[in-house]
Amino acid sequence: MNKISVIVPVYNVEKFLDQCLGSLVCQTYRNLEILIVDDGSTDKSSTVYQKYASTDNRIKIITQKNAGVSIARNTGLKFATGDWVHFMDSDDYLDVDYYEKMMGAIHDVVPDILAGDVISQNSNLYNVRYKSSVALYTPTEKFIQTNALNNCTIWRYVFRREFLEKNKLTFPVGRIFEDMLFIPNAMLQASCVITVPGANYHYVFNENSILNRPETPERKIHYDYAELYVKKFIEKNNLGHVIERQHNKEITTYKFLMIKFLRKVFYRDCNETKYYLFGIRFLKTYKK
Repeated sequence: MNKISVIVPVYNVEKFLDQCLGSLVCQTYRNLEILIVDDGSTDKSSTVYQKYASTDNRIKIITQKNAGVSIARNTGLKFATGDWVHFMDSDDYLDVDYYEKMMGAIHDVVPDILAGDVISQNSNLYNVRYKSSVALYTPTEKFIQTNALNNCTIWRYVFRREFLEKNKLTFPVGRIFEDMLFIPNAMLQASCVITVPGANYHYVFNENSILNRPETPERKIHYDYAELYVKKFIEKNNLGHVIERQHNKEITTYKFLMIKFLRKVFYRDCNETKYYLFGIRFLKTYKK
């Protein structure tokens, strides 16, 4: 039975952590190793994870000085002993059968990456839905079916640990938007990627996360660097046709978000308006 190492970087997320860890310890797939990497939290996050660790010996606590999510993930990877690795964000949560469905998708072919569905708790912005379980082998198949060049979020995937180690895939230190620097290489080097419909990862909008914080000059520098990296990656690997196809899909998404945004404004639904506005701004920026 395959063992899964779940790496959860933690930094001042006491508000979300209970839901995250609750969804992990209740998984129907029991052969888990839950690695909590506390990246120098100053709130009561430790109280939450210690509560779970006291009753579940699958949970291991690793503490370090605040160094950022990249180093926290790399630290977790050094301690991981599972056959598979999942990098989970501490403000998100999973369906109770998430890992059971992921492992159930492995049959005759053992993939390097498993790609599951995403449900956004606050809006439709990050939703990912696969219609069927498909084995993807060519770069075109992998990037088109997963949209990994546009949606570079690490938590969408479960990785074979041996694959990560063999290809020396780690997170760049000192960078934010690190997923954009990690995912394209991982997807390209994977010999096989299998899509897993119904394995639901729930994305929770956290306004204090790096992705959703207000724009700053430093944040823009990091994003521009990551965006340039992806563009060069596309050029180097002749993947322009993939981006063109994805852009056609995004035009439809852009129009959809605009309509939803205007409806929210009309009905004065302020709670959701900002999420659609963020999505519209992100898509518009990406096309520049």
